Parts: sequence; structure tokens; C-alpha cells
Amino acid sequence: MLLGAEVFYELMLPGQIKMEGSNVIFQNTVFGFIVSGSTSSDAKGKEHCGFIQAADNLGLSIKKFWEIENVEIDSVKTSELDICEDHFKNTHSRDDQRRYTVEMPLKEDPSCLGESRQTAIQRLNSLWKRLSGDKEYLSLYDKFFTGI
Repeated sequence: MLLGAEVFYELMLPGQIKMEGSNVIFQNTVFGFIVSGSTSSDAKGKEHCGFIQAADNLGLSIKKFWEIENVEIDSVKTSELDICEDHFKNTHSRDDQRRYTVEMPLKEDPSCLGESRQTAIQRLNSLWKRLSGDKEYLSLYDKFFTGI
């Protein structure tokens, strides 16, 4: 079974057994114990070992696997999503160049912004002052925002 790294730690459970005299480790997982590590071998040939255990609770293991792998898809629309879709339907239009334009949605009443308007105006004026000193930069800035 090949699993992605994104679920590896979700599979691990407490319980680890280290073999003395080797680097072999038995690690407890939601599927049972897994074996990892290396051993030294003086044999000149290659040795292979395979192990398969047929468990009575295979159905339970598969069920656990799919519960971990299952991606929750919430098919029920949230009220926020409904509000967002309604806002788009009610405020979108196309400009002269056939691009969509949509009014900026606000989650709350604009009065919650407090006295930030004056600060925003000061920062905008400061930006224009800086841009007016460099005509090339001003032109690039203008082209960016007008989409030309």
C-alpha cells in the first residue's frame, strides 16, 4: 500500500518496538504494526522477505483507510456563500471592454471602519505626491490600474 506523506502522521499510533542489535523498528499504526529500518548482512547474496497477514478485520482496516482518505465535501451551501452569490448576481456588469466588474462586497456596515477614511486620504495624497515626482513611474502605475 502506498500512501502520501500528507496522511502519514495521521496513521501513526503510540507504540514503537526497537529491535536490539539492528535498526529495525516496529511502529504501531491504525492498520497494525509496520516494520522499517535496515539490518546488516554478511551474506553475499540478496535476501528478500515478504509478509502478508490476512486478518479477520480486513473490512475494518479498509473502512479506517477510507475514513482517513475521505475528503469532506460540504454540499450544503453556507449562508455566507449564498450572500456572496446573490451579491455577484445583483451587482455584476460588463464594462466597455467586456470585462466583468463587481461592486466591492462588505461583510459589515461601512461604519465599522471608524475614522480610517482620513488616514486613507492622507496616504493617497502622499502616494500621488511621490508619483508626481517620477512621471515614468506614474505612467506605469496608471497603466496598471486602468488595464491599458
